[in-house]
Amino acid sequence: MATSNRKVIDAKNAKRLKIQQKKKKNTNASKAASDTDEANGTEDAVAKNKNPFLQHQEWVRFQQSITVDGFQTGQTTTATVLKKSRGGKQARRKREKELARLGAYSDTSGSEKISAVAQKFPAIRYSPEETEDLLKQAYEALPARTGKRGTRNLRRQATRWKKVRKIRSDYKAHLVNAHFKRMEVRKYKRDRTSDTLEAAPDQRQDDLDYQGMVLKRWMETMGNDGSTTTSTKTV
Repeated sequence: MATSNRKVIDAKNAKRLKIQQKKKKNTNASKAASDTDEANGTEDAVAKNKNPFLQHQEWVRFQQSITVDGFQTGQTTTATVLKKSRGGKQARRKREKELARLGAYSDTSGSEKISAVAQKFPAIRYSPEETEDLLKQAYEALPARTGKRGTRNLRRQATRWKKVRKIRSDYKAHLVNAHFKRMEVRKYKRDRTSDTLEAAPDQRQDDLDYQGMVLKRWMETMGNDGSTTTSTKTV
């Protein structure tokens, strides 16, 4: 029984393996077909992108018709692929490569490179003679230097130091006033103390006289009261 069960299991496993191999073959074939379809689609898209629009072609023909030899005016004389650029750096490199291909990327010497923007908007260049004439004209238009130099600076410095002296004198005056106020308070305390010391003996004597007078009056009143009481008792 055990051997028969093992044979059945082995047969089932072999059948399952065959089914899996068939599925793998079908999936590989479908992937290959899809890859070929995508390749054909991409080739068609590239072919479409390589062919610009008709309006762009007409514009390029018009620009080519009005170009002048020896001048770079930034005209679009070549039909490029009309698609969205992915970034400034890539677009700049693409323009530089295109200008290099056209031969306008390097100057006459060929040693120094200029950017695509500078090539698109060329700077005004003057000859050495024209430059000398312009410099001469500019220097002649300058006013003549007459009078003493640094007048405004001297005036500013004089005003500045005048303000400095005024601030310092005010500060010194405040210190002097504070000193006098402090001395006045100290003098008031000293005068009060000296006056108190001078008047202290008289004040003490007046206090003693008053105390003696009060004691004498008390004794007189108490003595009279005692005599009356004794007289009444004897009677």
